[in-house]
This record gives sequence, C-alpha cells and structure tokens, in this order.
Amino acid sequence: MNTALLSARKRTVSGELRADLSLCGRSVLWWQSRIMRRLGCQRIICLCDTPTQPILELQREIEAEGGEFHAVRSTLQLVALLRSEDRLFMLQDGLIIGGETAQNLVIQDDKVQSAVFTFDPRSELSAAAPEDFERIDADRAWSGLAIMRAANAQKLADFPPDGDAISLLLRIALQSRSGTVPVVLDGGGGENWVLARDENDLAKLEKLLLDRAAAKANWAAPFTALSAIATRSFAHLSWGREPVPSAIIAVITMALAIIVIWQNYAAAGLAIAAIGAFMASFSAASGRLKSALYGEGELEFFPQKINIMVDVLAIVSLVFVLGLSNFSDAAIPVIVIGLLQLAARDASARAAPFWNDRALHLAAFAICTVYGGLSGALIILGLAALAQCLWLPNLTKDNAGIKGAL
Repeated sequence: MNTALLSARKRTVSGELRADLSLCGRSVLWWQSRIMRRLGCQRIICLCDTPTQPILELQREIEAEGGEFHAVRSTLQLVALLRSEDRLFMLQDGLIIGGETAQNLVIQDDKVQSAVFTFDPRSELSAAAPEDFERIDADRAWSGLAIMRAANAQKLADFPPDGDAISLLLRIALQSRSGTVPVVLDGGGGENWVLARDENDLAKLEKLLLDRAAAKANWAAPFTALSAIATRSFAHLSWGREPVPSAIIAVITMALAIIVIWQNYAAAGLAIAAIGAFMASFSAASGRLKSALYGEGELEFFPQKINIMVDVLAIVSLVFVLGLSNFSDAAIPVIVIGLLQLAARDASARAAPFWNDRALHLAAFAICTVYGGLSGALIILGLAALAQCLWLPNLTKDNAGIKGAL
C-alpha cells in the first residue's frame, strides 16, 4: 500500500499552523492530500499535536472517498501504522507541489521511483528556507519530497520519540542508500513548488491558480462576462466557489419574475428574469471554477442543466407576457429560444457566448416591452439567429476555401 506522511506542526511567524492556512478556500493540508492521492496513496497519515478542524474535515472527506486517514501525535503511533511492504511518501510541512510536476518526477515508465528528491542548495527555494530544505551534503539539499520503503521507516522506533519525525526519516532514507533524484524548476518554482511559510507565500500561488481556472471575460456577451469577473472576484468566499446557492437564487428570482408578469407588470417581470438569468450565469461560472480548481464533479454537466433551466423559465416568462390566448404568439418564444441555442452551436467560439447570454436577451426584451415592441424584438433576434444557423457557417467555410486556394 502507498502511504503518505504529512505534517501539521510547523507554524508561521504569527503562530498559525502552516497546514491550516487557506489556499483558494481549502487548507494547505487538503492540497497536500490531493497531491498524494494523485500519486496513488490510499492512506494518509498526518503528524499533529492535536487534530484541528481542517484535519478533521479532511479525515471525513478522505474516508468518504474510501481512503484511510490517521492523525497521530507520536513516532511510536506512526511506526505502529506502517507495514513492511508499504511504500512511504513524505512531504515537508506546508509544501505544495503541482500535481503534474509531482507525477512527472515520481512516476517513470509507469512505476513509482523510491528516492530522495533534491535541490541545488544554492537555488532560490533552498536559500529562502534552509531549515525546511535541509542540506544533505555540499552539493545537494532536500526538496521536501521523498519516497522510501516503510520497512526502513520502522527504524524510527529506535530514535527518541520527541524528535522531528520527518527529518529523522529523511536521514534514515539516506542511510538506507535510497537513491537521489535532482529537481530542476524553472523560475524558482512558481506554482509548481511552493512552501507555505505564511499567507504571503500563498497569495501569489492563489492568483495563479484562479487566473488559470476562472473563465475569461468575453464582451460579446456582456452579462456572461460580468458573471465571470464576479466569480473571479468572489472566489475567496465559500459561496463564490459553490454553484448551488446562486442556482437556487436564480430559480427563485425567475419564478418571482413569472409572478410579477402574471400581475401585469411585464417589463418589470422581464427585468427580474434578466437578474435571475445573470445569477444562473454566475452559478455556471462557479461550477466551472470549482471543477477546474479542485477537479470535483463534471466540468460541463452542471452548467448545462443551469442553462436548460434558464431557457425553460425564460420561455414561460415570455409566453405570459405575450399572452396565452393566441397560440401563434405563444409559440414565438419557443421558436426563438430554440434558434438561439442552434445559433450558439454553429457560431464561432468568440461569437457563441452572445447567443447564450440569456440575461442580455431578457434585459433587451424588458426595454422593448416598455415601448410595446416585444414581438418585433423576438422576431428580429430569431431571424438573426436563423441567419447564423443557415448562412454564416457556409460563408465562413467558403472564405476558408478561397484562402486555401490562394
């Protein structure tokens, strides 16, 4: 069994545990456990003085996934959990490694290589924290990552129980003639190798992760662009990364819009529906951000459900505005929304968001309703979507063919 050994004992200058520091809404210890799970560790052992709330939450999460988690206080407890045939993965307290970087280092030819991974002691990371990246000899310093046989790690029982278990295990691994593998990082490590000594060390990494995970604003769809910006701005808050609360608000808002329209306040109702559609867009962006950051859930499934819900409620709202007495008028919103969906599929990646920005469309319909032009606006938008479906793709292909011939 692959067993990961993490530590939650070292503290920042302000007295906080490094492992409890927050990165994109999750603890440093959580990010370390994700790295180890990605490397194939079925069991996590955490050295700590007392189980904190982040440790207990992580334990529940890992056990819910079918893994094992143990919080231990002493080296004797640690040794008792190790089996001779286990492979032990060690990670320095507070060290976060990029998942792809860790895999490329550890897994070679589909096999895990047991080794002590090392830095040049003159590297930027080693020089900044020599007490964490211990010097092994004149030419090498520990990188914070090591993999060894658990049979050798059981020698830890011969040492005083109050020693630094991670440091002692590093020495045992070297004395057991474990190989060493140099780690070469461009630019001092960047997002691939970060030691969380305080919140400032995590701030830059958090910005890099959010910039990579958050959707980019496309102003062809202004309301969708605003939702992407809002999601990025509120990502540090728990509700900013959770799609469900904003989805519930979207449903309630659009249901309220239908009630307002039923009370003969058509323009106000459509304006409220536009707000609901914007909240749905925010929810979809939050879902994508959560998936991209944490690798949880399906990236597109939840946003697709949100978009379907918005379209159904938008059709109901528009039907109520136009009236149920005339079947032909009531059918217009169904046809137009259907054409908008088809246009989004046929459009280029740059133009497609415009056809999907239902908040923009509903806001425009609300303005047109004030001046009595809702039916005309629906017909114009529907014809534009039809042109996108029938002619614009063919024109694009023809232009591409002409350029290829030239």
